[in-house]
Amino acid sequence: MMMRSFLKTLLFSASLTCGAAVHAAGVSLDSELKALQEEWAAVKYEPLDKRSRKLAFQALIDHAAAIREAHPRDAAAHAWEGIVLSTYAGEAGA
Repeated sequence: MMMRSFLKTLLFSASLTCGAAVHAAGVSLDSELKALQEEWAAVKYEPLDKRSRKLAFQALIDHAAAIREAHPRDAAAHAWEGIVLSTYAGEAGA
C-alpha cells in the first residue's frame, strides 16, 4: 500500500516538473506549494528502500525547481526548494 502511495506521489511529481506548463495551466502558487509540501512529507516519512527514496527525491527536487522557476520572486518558492534540497542532503549524508 505504501509503495502504491509512493508511486502516485512520484508520478504526480513528474507530471508537475515543467514549471511553464504548471504556470500556464493556471495552478495557483499556494496549491503548488501545498502539493510540494505533501510530496515532501510522503518522501521523508514513508519507509522506502534506498533506490526508491533517491528516485522520489529526484522528482521532488525537480518539482521544487519548477515551482521556483515559475515564481522566481516568491520567497516561499525559494524556501521550499531549499527545504527539499537540504532534506535530500541530510538523507544523502552530505
